[in-house]
Amino acid sequence: MAEEIKKEKEIPNGIDLSIKFSDNKINTVKPNYNGKSTSEYGVFD
Repeated sequence: MAEEIKKEKEIPNGIDLSIKFSDNKINTVKPNYNGKSTSEYGVFD
């Protein structure tokens, strides 16, 4: 079944998904993760 799904043209391939967790005090004026203690989790194809 997985091989059949991979053949579908509407299914995107080669996608990297990364999620970063930090505290809830990210600067809202110029948001970024620089200087923050983050944990990163990813799923890579």
